Amino acid sequence: VASYRASGVSADAAACITYNGTRNVNNSHMLNCELRLSDEMTSWFGSIINFGCLLGALSGGPVCDYFGKKLAMIMALGLYVAGWLCCSLAPSQAFDTVHGGGVEATDMATVVWLLLGSRMLIGVGIGLVCTSVSPYQTELAPTNIRGLVGTSFQISIVLGLLAAYSMGALVPNWRILSYLMLGCGVAGLVLTPIVPESPVWLVHKGWCEKARTNLLL
Repeated sequence: VASYRASGVSADAAACITYNGTRNVNNSHMLNCELRLSDEMTSWFGSIINFGCLLGALSGGPVCDYFGKKLAMIMALGLYVAGWLCCSLAPSQAFDTVHGGGVEATDMATVVWLLLGSRMLIGVGIGLVCTSVSPYQTELAPTNIRGLVGTSFQISIVLGLLAAYSMGALVPNWRILSYLMLGCGVAGLVLTPIVPESPVWLVHKGWCEKARTNLLL
């Protein structure tokens, strides 16, 4: 859930430029140094994910009721994969070394739409996850461990944040980090179809026999 934090943008443009105004090659691996985002774009990149989370959370209830919590989780993972793919594919900007490290803006519109789109998609996925995973866990868990299972969702968020920031500190390049996050989403997208559907949702849909079968798995 918290993996979206892993490739945050440095808003400090000074880290990308040396004292004489040329490009700082030592920090070329940083997202802001490679793509040369404006301050306004940096702010949008950091904040638009919250709008996505809001949209995902507001739509999560109806989506879970209509499609089921299992399919809602698969949808969320699909959004994760699409979002990280957009981020990974953002084209690098070409630096003009002749005129003091300026940047060509020919691909800037593509960069902007891919980055903002990626954050929005990931945000919607996070909102869907928050409205589907925790109820799904409690609906399948036996009553004697239901509290423990429900708590594990929050613990997993904290551990996800720790893992994301640790990976961000260890991985030398933001694009590699994006590919790693993309791989996590793909793994979830492959494994989630294996889990059974919520028996509560199945009962609400009138599929009582299927619900009984899922409870016995």
